Amino acid sequence: MGFLIAGWTVAWMYRVHAQVALVFAQKSLDAGDQDEAILILGQASAEDPFDYEPYRFMGRIYAAKGDLKFALKMYEKSLELLAQTRTLPEGLRDSEQQNIQKSIDDLEKQLSAKQTPAGQKTP
Repeated sequence: MGFLIAGWTVAWMYRVHAQVALVFAQKSLDAGDQDEAILILGQASAEDPFDYEPYRFMGRIYAAKGDLKFALKMYEKSLELLAQTRTLPEGLRDSEQQNIQKSIDDLEKQLSAKQTPAGQKTP
């Protein structure tokens, strides 16, 4: 029993830290410091590698920076981790999955358009 409580407590502490990191990353982003936000989110994902939110946030930042390929990787990792998450209510998890998938689809379209020669239509 004690092991379960200790494990739950550690998991809860990582989750709280991840949420705090998201707040600080947003503050850095609001101040115009995308690199600092990415650094904070990278640290958060290292401390809790199963949390999908830092990857989703990094995907958004990399897309804004124009690094669409890396943004796509971040969103795909976020979606992969979200699929394994059992702590969110099902409706919220489904909504998050749809939103992330939409971001992935949008990035794939943008990348495809960049690779298509001018004047040529994509199938």
